[in-house]
Amino acid sequence: MTLAIFLAVFYELFWLDLFPAGTYMPPNALFPMLCVLSLSLSQLNHDCITLFLPIILTLPLASFGSYLEKRQREWQVASYNRLILAFRAGSNLEKATGRSIFASLAQLFALNCAAFCIISSLVLFGVSFLTDQMGQSLLYPDASWPLLWTIGAVGGLLSLRIRRNYVIFALGSIGIGLIFLME
Repeated sequence: MTLAIFLAVFYELFWLDLFPAGTYMPPNALFPMLCVLSLSLSQLNHDCITLFLPIILTLPLASFGSYLEKRQREWQVASYNRLILAFRAGSNLEKATGRSIFASLAQLFALNCAAFCIISSLVLFGVSFLTDQMGQSLLYPDASWPLLWTIGAVGGLLSLRIRRNYVIFALGSIGIGLIFLME
């Protein structure tokens, strides 16, 4: 559970500045997180040192997750049109709506399950192949969760978007750095 929470904090920080508004779908942070968690089950060591590279390399999978959701929404346009025709024809709207929702959820579930199984298998194969080829050189011995969270905090910094906030952030960082230097 600790690993899942640490990963969730990293991925949430990384995409902190992106939020769904209107038709925009931000990257799906759960997709790479679940891939890394499934990869961690196959490894004996669940620490940040062994998972650092897979965590970084699976970041693009979040965009793939939102791409799948976008495609599924486009596929549901036909279902929406059938609902409108059923409404205009005066047929049982509750039954048509229920079928449409069930079909959409089943399609989304099947699509995401298939994509997750294929992608997580590829990630597992890729990491095991790289580990066999490169051995211990894949490990980043200085990796730690605070380092990953600092990398992820770039998303929080990008969410500021106002110049005055950048100045306040920089002055605060300098002040904290000076305090640590004095100690």
